[in-house]
Amino acid sequence: SSLGGHPMSNFLDIRNGTENNTFYEGEYNREVAWRLINMLVNVGIETYDIVARRQVTSTVNFEDLEQADIGLSARTGWANGQETEDAVLFSLHGNAIGSENAGPSLNAAGVGVFTTPGEDSSDKVAETLYDVFLTTPVGMHVRDASRRRKYNYGEYPHDYEANFHILREMNCTALIGEVGFFTNYNDAALMTQPDTQAQVALAYFKAIIQHMDPDSVPASTSAEEEGVYG
Repeated sequence: SSLGGHPMSNFLDIRNGTENNTFYEGEYNREVAWRLINMLVNVGIETYDIVARRQVTSTVNFEDLEQADIGLSARTGWANGQETEDAVLFSLHGNAIGSENAGPSLNAAGVGVFTTPGEDSSDKVAETLYDVFLTTPVGMHVRDASRRRKYNYGEYPHDYEANFHILREMNCTALIGEVGFFTNYNDAALMTQPDTQAQVALAYFKAIIQHMDPDSVPASTSAEEEGVYG
């Protein structure tokens, strides 16, 4: 089964020269989440939305997802009460530098995957997700985690390691996808586009399919064929 989290909070006004743009991370996360949920449900994968704290058994749209910011402890507490033995939790995020609510475009950009420190079951899934993002046209480069020692304790490029609550407290394999920096003007511009949101969802979907069956490659290679543009 697949347990999904899609955090609600964070917004930023990004200044790029004379142009200001407001970006809401929660909206981006939900745009990716409903597309991913629908792909999983459509192929019969048991799917749970831990923000809404419910199993999802039919297709959804953006408005169907939880609109409130549910605390992390409530999410992990509920999720750990489900059958998690074979589950994988994907927490869907956009990344950022700093905690200011407004500022200029910053240089950090791209896609990163986070797992807990040390070797565990999440590392193999992270490697699969990393490899899928390398071949899925999301328009953002995939970051090499081995070059950032603050969040990497090994030599592998595919996952940053951190003691984040959603990773630490889950009783199952768990990872965080940080897809794009909303403090970078170019990434943020892509992250607001339905095409990008659909391709990001498709990357997660392909990684989940390949994790469940390593010999399986989804027949569809485009988000349009998966019907997730909305």
